Amino acid sequence: MRKVAIAALLILLATVICQAATYTYTFQVYIGGEPASGDLYIYDMGGTLVDKAVINSSGMATLILDEGSYIAIVVTNTSMLSEIVTLTNETTVTLNSSTMYKISFTVSPSEVPVFDISFTPLNDSAATATFTIPSNKTLYTANPVNITVPKEVRGTGFQMFYKYVFKEARINGQVVTDNTFTVNETAAVEIVFEKQYALPTLTREQMYIIIIIAAVIVIGLFMVARRGETIKAELAELMEDEFVGSGGGERELEELRRSAGEDEFVGA
Repeated sequence: MRKVAIAALLILLATVICQAATYTYTFQVYIGGEPASGDLYIYDMGGTLVDKAVINSSGMATLILDEGSYIAIVVTNTSMLSEIVTLTNETTVTLNSSTMYKISFTVSPSEVPVFDISFTPLNDSAATATFTIPSNKTLYTANPVNITVPKEVRGTGFQMFYKYVFKEARINGQVVTDNTFTVNETAAVEIVFEKQYALPTLTREQMYIIIIIAAVIVIGLFMVARRGETIKAELAELMEDEFVGSGGGERELEELRRSAGEDEFVGA
């Protein structure tokens, strides 16, 4: 019995020793040399969200985390920042865009709607998790990244009858025709699409709306036509009453009716 108790105690002690220590970490974020406000997301190396926090106006956010390696993602109104960090007992973590690659995106033609670009931070061994950034934001990354651009972007609004097909990407002027490519330096990335005609892709709700609008238009035209016939009949009756009231004879009335019929025929 004593041996069993000692063994259980040793297992418990080993478990406690092997557990990662937990600390309160303060993240200080700088973009363009200034404290950045926005949102901080911490992911494990497989891309699962571990925790998140709001970055205050001083560029600081605090989280309680275990020691280990994580992917830190910062999202602001105009940019995203990505860095693989290893947390130890040093509880202050600085994320500074000035020490990272700056990847800015431009899209041609400029009318292409904003779309999501996928990027995968790379470490020394292999690719890690994949994230997305809108095409109108700047990416700062402390690690090389694999970037994937969609092969096709559908038009919206007045451009709904067009699609934009990926043609090439120009990385600091160097042309690549594959929509997945690696960037390991500060780079200006121009993404070029070809504009093509295409039938719009409609959701079920959009189809219902179009059917309802078409039905309303048809009913409206029918009502206008019926109202036009009614007005025409009322005018003919009014003219007849006025003619008879003015003393017109039967022959003149018949000629008036015949004339009205011919006018209607010609108008038709």
